[in-house]
Amino acid sequence: MAVMKKIRSRQEQIILRFRKNKLALFGLIGFLVIVLLAIGVPIFSPYDISMPNLPQRFQPPSLAHPFGTDALGMDMFTKTFAGLRITLVVGILATLIAVVIGIIYGSISGYIAGKTDEFMMALVDILYGLPFIAFVILMVFVFRDYGRLFFAGSSGFFSSSNLYLWEIWIMTLAMGSISWLTIARIVRGEVMGLRNLEFVEAAYALGCSHKRILFIHILPNILGPVIVYATLTAPNVMLFESFISFLGLGIQPPHPSLGRIISDDALARIAATHLNWWLFFFPGLVLAFSLFCLNILGDGLRDALDVK
Repeated sequence: MAVMKKIRSRQEQIILRFRKNKLALFGLIGFLVIVLLAIGVPIFSPYDISMPNLPQRFQPPSLAHPFGTDALGMDMFTKTFAGLRITLVVGILATLIAVVIGIIYGSISGYIAGKTDEFMMALVDILYGLPFIAFVILMVFVFRDYGRLFFAGSSGFFSSSNLYLWEIWIMTLAMGSISWLTIARIVRGEVMGLRNLEFVEAAYALGCSHKRILFIHILPNILGPVIVYATLTAPNVMLFESFISFLGLGIQPPHPSLGRIISDDALARIAATHLNWWLFFFPGLVLAFSLFCLNILGDGLRDALDVK
């Protein structure tokens, strides 16, 4: 009972510290609003962003089109949040992949220690030195072309109309495969700090297997730092994905992410005779606000969990 009260007391302290952080609460509420808009706007919008409406091209912001319209007459409000939905999916899924890889790799390295730990951390150091942007671009190029060949000759779910799902998965896998290194280092350090403590030694004495000790006794005690770093990794992944898409290498139209929308509409603004500022201002503002909310949410969680 005393242990349960202590656990409950710590949970209450974490919640109380988080609730006192007004900026972190703003980040949480802002991010939830962004997610709801990304889900709801493309579903309930009366505008079809896959169908051009040339008579309505380059319309400034109005009640009918809060974010204006683009070079093809598409509603920028709908288009922006449809792009944000893809950016969020890539960011969140890639972060989950990075967390899973980082936890497995870091926990094995920290728990076994010795020569195995030295080798695994040396490998991490080598991977840190690789040009990750070039790796992501190469991976996207190779597997996207393979997907095009596969989807072009298929029907049903694997028809060419669903090629964007393959592109999302490739982008997610590429981002996740380069984002786990720091998480692995954090997990490895936490595991090494816990492996010789009394409660772990007691588990040894009771005959618990190494697998049970690692996954039941050690890993639950390091979730705090992992959660904090995950919330700080997601915005970095989203920004990196937007950069890759801005270069034209991400998910292709008619299902582009925010980075591609900003890129295409910036080019349309340059080609136009007037300064159609809304073409890139609102997508950029939505992306910046999303990243801001995630960052201050991560900072708030770090302070609440007292992760040093």
